[in-house]
Amino acid sequence: MADAILYSSMDAAGPGLPTAGSHVERMYNVLVPCLVTGYGAGAEAKPGQSWSLAHAELPNGFTLQAPDGVYYIFYKGSGLRYRETYCQVYMAEALSLFEYPPIGTNVRSGDYSPDYWAGVTDRLWTSALCATRTNSAWWLIARGAQVIFSTVGMDVDSTLGSSASSLSDHGDLSFLGSLVLKAPNAPIAGPQNAFFLGGLKWPENLDSAGSSYRRGGNMFGENIRLRDPLTGIVEQGALGAIEGNPAKHNGQTYAHFQADPLGTDLALQRVDAFMPGQGSIGYIPGMFYGGRAAHYRVSDLLSLLGLGSTYSATLTPAEIDGELFYVVPTYWGSLLVSLAEKYWT
Repeated sequence: MADAILYSSMDAAGPGLPTAGSHVERMYNVLVPCLVTGYGAGAEAKPGQSWSLAHAELPNGFTLQAPDGVYYIFYKGSGLRYRETYCQVYMAEALSLFEYPPIGTNVRSGDYSPDYWAGVTDRLWTSALCATRTNSAWWLIARGAQVIFSTVGMDVDSTLGSSASSLSDHGDLSFLGSLVLKAPNAPIAGPQNAFFLGGLKWPENLDSAGSSYRRGGNMFGENIRLRDPLTGIVEQGALGAIEGNPAKHNGQTYAHFQADPLGTDLALQRVDAFMPGQGSIGYIPGMFYGGRAAHYRVSDLLSLLGLGSTYSATLTPAEIDGELFYVVPTYWGSLLVSLAEKYWT
């Protein structure tokens, strides 16, 4: 299989920034062109990633099936207040009916499962591309059943992303699909290795007026998974955290202005998928972290890498230690992502 592909709101032939519709519709209008149909022509073409649109019932919900057969379902929820801001995310090994919320085999949304733990009120929600928050840009990097998705709602020169906390009004970071697991003989795809990392667990109807419901999660532990990634056994109780955000284990908590020479400052490390009590179980595919330099203002980091100082400069890779990396901003700092196949397998 080939290298990963970078899709962006700045691609001339792409879907751009959604400006109309419910949150579910906005997610549909980005995920389907990137993962299912592809877009563009000739040298500018960006093909899909062999996902299929299993079902759509807009604006209620839609269902995508990854190349490894796992289903990812996006649903508006039953509450009225926050349908423009959030949508529920579910996963399933099989679906008997295309309904919203879904019905099938091993259906999960955070800790909730109609099969095993139906008494849980919370579901997992994502606010990426929400209609009630300014969206400045998005980046989606995918290789088959592996997808990194970052959205930001701040300017390239902003220092708003100064807090490395689990909540932000300024963007979201999520991963869906197959991690690069470390365990010997671990599967490279399929239900044991299928995850949605990111989002936040909130009540199913999400009708509270609390200000915390206006924020997004950024891979600090909340997740959906179908099976224990170490044993392959179906998860039937509460799901422990899986952390995929390097800022969680890093002391950098501010968006620094450029100060240090890049050559002594940018030492890249792969981003772990970290389970408290288990340690690192694998890697987020393609994702690297650069310590202090990751927390420069995005414009400063891009300038230091010789790319420019606007978000459009993120579409050009920088050469670091002989390899090519793309700057992918998040609200708390910038990732550096390699498209090279060797870092996705």
